Amino acid sequence: MNEFLQFCFSWPTVVPSVLMCVLLVYWLLMILGAFDLEFLDLDLDVDAPDGGDVTFADWGMLGLRWFNLGDVPLMFWLTAFAFPAWISAMTLNRDLVDPSQLDIARALGRDFCIGLFAAKVLTQPLKGKFRHMEPNPAEEMIGKLVTITSSEVTTSFGQAQYHTGQGAPLILDVRTLEGAVTKGQEARVVDYAPDAHLYYVESLRTVTG
Repeated sequence: MNEFLQFCFSWPTVVPSVLMCVLLVYWLLMILGAFDLEFLDLDLDVDAPDGGDVTFADWGMLGLRWFNLGDVPLMFWLTAFAFPAWISAMTLNRDLVDPSQLDIARALGRDFCIGLFAAKVLTQPLKGKFRHMEPNPAEEMIGKLVTITSSEVTTSFGQAQYHTGQGAPLILDVRTLEGAVTKGQEARVVDYAPDAHLYYVESLRTVTG
């Protein structure tokens, strides 16, 4: 047992061993109710820009997304990464005696590469399963009827409610493309600006003529 522990916490095996210890403590605390699945979650909402320059950082983020980092809860992904990396270290590092810094770097690089590709395979069935879905995605709001709740809605100001039929209504920041809609009137959602998180509405009187 002492020999096993000594090997676990000797270079370079100590790095994946410490990571495994941290994860074991995390999962134990989660089982005891100290954490939930959203703790330390990571959202990497990165897309290549259309017609723009893709920077080195953009490619790095897209690479992480390819390995499903950001598509599953972070601690799930780290566990799927750390366990294969630790198994690799425990199996392949036994022949290392008094390793040099170059030996340590090579061993860690090999173990982390194995962990990365293992995490890709292990988390692929979980991809997208944990992503939070809005009850009313923006694209599904186009054409819906809302009730104006602010004094009026203009091209620069306004709020409205959308009654989902399930619980409290959604409060939306809305604007008109032209003209104004007064409080209490119904309006139809005709467009959405994702960058500004604004819905554009049109009075039913305008729509119906």
